[in-house]
Amino acid sequence: MKGSAGSDHDPDREGSYLRDEEAIVRAGGITADDRIEVQPWLEREQRWSFLTSDPRAIDLACFRHLTKTRRPRPAR
Repeated sequence: MKGSAGSDHDPDREGSYLRDEEAIVRAGGITADDRIEVQPWLEREQRWSFLTSDPRAIDLACFRHLTKTRRPRPAR
């Protein structure tokens, strides 16, 4: 979910929810202001869970390196 960890995120904006690798690349890749929708695979049941979560990209180990690139939050 592009930019959804940012304070100015508009969920109704076109391109906010990216569904494939090509769209992610066109949007500039994963950044510190993005969230990643995670849907666990239930190995024992051989199916996807019906529950999902959307952690910030930087909260996932594979994107932790983005922490340094996070935009500062605007002053309130």
